[in-house]
Amino acid sequence: MHAGGSRVSLRWQLALLVALCVLPLLGFGALLVQRYSAQLLTQVEGETLLLAKKVMAEVDREWASVEGGLAVLATSDDLIQGRWEAFRRQAHSAIAAGMSRNYVVTDAQGRQLFNTLVPAGQALPEGGTPPELLTVLQGRPALTGWFLGPVTGQPTVAMGVPVRAAGEVRYALNVGLPAARLSDFLTRQPLPDGWLIALIDRSGRIVTRSREGQRYAGQPVTTDLAAALAQGAEGKVLATTKEGIPVYTAFTTSERWGWRVAVGAPVHLLQAEQQRVLRGLVLAGGLALVAGILMAAWLAQRVLTTVRALNQAAANLHRGGALELPPLQLKEAEEVGRALERAAQSMEQVQYLANHDPLTGLANRGLFFEVGRQRLELARRQQRPLALLALDLDGFKPVNDHHGHAVGDALLKEVADRLLETSRSADVVARLGGDEFVLLLSDTDADQARQTGERLLAALAPPWSAAPQPVTVSIGLALYPADGERLEDLLLQADRALYAAKAAGKQRLSARP
Repeated sequence: MHAGGSRVSLRWQLALLVALCVLPLLGFGALLVQRYSAQLLTQVEGETLLLAKKVMAEVDREWASVEGGLAVLATSDDLIQGRWEAFRRQAHSAIAAGMSRNYVVTDAQGRQLFNTLVPAGQALPEGGTPPELLTVLQGRPALTGWFLGPVTGQPTVAMGVPVRAAGEVRYALNVGLPAARLSDFLTRQPLPDGWLIALIDRSGRIVTRSREGQRYAGQPVTTDLAAALAQGAEGKVLATTKEGIPVYTAFTTSERWGWRVAVGAPVHLLQAEQQRVLRGLVLAGGLALVAGILMAAWLAQRVLTTVRALNQAAANLHRGGALELPPLQLKEAEEVGRALERAAQSMEQVQYLANHDPLTGLANRGLFFEVGRQRLELARRQQRPLALLALDLDGFKPVNDHHGHAVGDALLKEVADRLLETSRSADVVARLGGDEFVLLLSDTDADQARQTGERLLAALAPPWSAAPQPVTVSIGLALYPADGERLEDLLLQADRALYAAKAAGKQRLSARP
C-alpha cells in the first residue's frame, strides 16, 4: 500500500462529484429561470397591450354608434325649427332606446335652449356646458371628458353634433352619458385575476375602471402613468394603481377622440410565478443532491459514468451546442435527461422567437440582416449575382380601418403563406414590419429576378380568403453588384424602386432606372 497522502472513500468522492455536477445544473437552471422570467414578462406586456387595443376598439365602436344616433336625431325638423315640445317626445323615445341619460341643445355661446331633464317652463342651467362642446358650432362632432352634470350633479361625459339648417350650423345637439354606464365596456371583458382596465379621457382623468370605477372616477391617473401617456399614443410602463399596487401597464389611444385605455397586470403575480419556478428549481436540485449521496456506495461506477455523461451534455448545451444524450442506465438520470431536453427545446423556442416574426413565422429584420450579409459575402467571394425584392401591400390600411386588425393580421399570414409557396427553399423571406416584406434571391440575375417578381405579382393578386376587398402588391427590385455592394444599399435601392412602382400605378414590378 501507498502510505502517503490521505484517502477518501468512494462514497465521499462520489458525493463530492454529485455535488459538483448538480451545482452547475442548478446554475444553468437559474439561467433558464431568468430567461423564462424575461419571456413571461414579454408575454404579459404583449397580452396587456393586445387587450388595451381590443377594449379601445370596442369603445370606439360604441362612440360611433352614439354619434350615428345623434346625427340622425340632429336632422329632426322639430329640432331645426325650435319646436321644443314636439322634439322632447322624440328625444325621450331615443333615451328609452339607448344608453343616454339626457339630450341638451345649446347655442353658439353654450347656453342651454333645451334639456330633457328640465321640464318645460322651468329655468335651464345658465352654465356648466363643457368647453369641448362649444367646438360643435364650428361644424364637427365633439366628445367631452369627465365632468359633473349641471342638473344631475352626477359624473357624466357628453357627445355633441352640429344641427344644420339652410347650410349653417344653428345649434349643438348634445347627449349626456352617465360615467357609471361606461363601466359596461370594461366589466364585460374577461380578465385574469388581479388585472385592471381603466378608461381615461383626454385630460388624463379616470372616467371609469373595471374595479371600483365610481370611487376613482374623475381623479387624475398616477404620476408615472401620466408621464408615460405624455410620451406617445401607445406604450408600456411599470406604473402603480391608485391603490398603490405596482402593475405592468400597457396603454393605447383612440385616434378619433383621444381617449386612452390602460390595462395593468400586477407585478406581484409575475413575481409569484417566478418564485414558484425558483423554489421548484431549488427543491429539484436539493433532492438530486441528496439522492446522489445516498446512492453513492451502491451505484458508484454507474453513477459516475452517468453523471459524467449528463454533465457533458449540460455543459455542451450551456455553451450553445446541440443536446446529445448518451444511453443512460439510471431512471433518475433519464428524468434529468428529459429535463435537459425540455430545456433545450425551450432555448430553441426562445431562439426561434428572437429571429422570427411572431405573426407570420417569417424571418424578422434581425435574422434577415444576419443571413443576408452572409449570402452577400458568399456572392462576393464566388462572383455570383444576387437579387433583392422589396414588397409592400397596396390598399392594406383600409383593411385594418374598415375590418379591424384581426382581419389585417389574417391577411398578412395569407401573404406570408403565398410568399413561401412561390419562393425557393434557398430564398430568404422576411417581414420587416407592418405590410413590408423582402426576399433575398441567391445566385439570381436580372432576368431570373424579374421572372420571380412576376410570379409573385400573380401569386399575391386577389382574391384573398382573409380580406373582403382587393389588396395587391407592388415590388421593387435591386441587383448585386449593379445597385450596391452592401445589404443596406440594396435595400435602399429596392425601396426606391418600390416607391416608383407605387407611383406608376401599383401592382407592378419596378427596378432602378
